[in-house]
Amino acid sequence: MRDVKDVRVSEIMVRKFDSLKPSDPVSKAVALLSKTSVNVVPVMSSGKCVGEVNQADLLKLAVDPKKVPQDLVVTQGFGLDLAFYAKTVRDVMTPHELSVDADTLVQDAALLMMREGARSVLVTGNGGVVGVLREEDILRRMR
Repeated sequence: MRDVKDVRVSEIMVRKFDSLKPSDPVSKAVALLSKTSVNVVPVMSSGKCVGEVNQADLLKLAVDPKKVPQDLVVTQGFGLDLAFYAKTVRDVMTPHELSVDADTLVQDAALLMMREGARSVLVTGNGGVVGVLREEDILRRMR
């Protein structure tokens, strides 16, 4: 296992990435996450990250709310009949507005992601978004 303590986000971030808009249909998120090796896609609005859609967010659409145990209703947000009303990415996304500077240490970005329960964070620099850092990017660097 490789150490990432002194690695900068800019060294491992993804510079070209897909994103979604809150108004995009859920079907676009499903198509994007099922055709790529990516587990999470940032949701952008007016050049800012407003959240993310990950596979767990979409998995909730496959579950009949009548069969969900009470503990999952409380802890994981299951229990709403998302399939009934989920029409846009906004309906299923995990909201957050997280970003880090490209010069941030990977360990600091990872701590932020863990603290906020996010699987990705946008990377900023030169006055705009320059990339995205995802859990899988960090893990790939560690091998």
